[in-house]
Amino acid sequence: MKTTKAQGILLGLGVLGATGFLSTVQPAQAAPTFEVLTGRVIKNYVGNGFMMITDRGSTYTCTVNRGEPRRLSVGDRIQISGVYRHGAFRAQSFRMLRDR
Repeated sequence: MKTTKAQGILLGLGVLGATGFLSTVQPAQAAPTFEVLTGRVIKNYVGNGFMMITDRGSTYTCTVNRGEPRRLSVGDRIQISGVYRHGAFRAQSFRMLRDR
């Protein structure tokens, strides 16, 4: 009888310990939402990056997966599609709507 009680107490402590451990595990982050942005280039960085302002007034720092077009310049109207991750919009496709 005493052995059974001791095992029950140990089992209970094990469950409580596991519950405490599970509460510290962080949930997985939600998958990024695929978006399409249309706007104008306001700054072109050296290399594969630029800043744009959307038609709705939001500003994004962007990179293009396959590299940005060489002819990209400030004032160009563009449309990009991709996801926002780690503080930057990562475009999977890029379309020039009109050169400035």
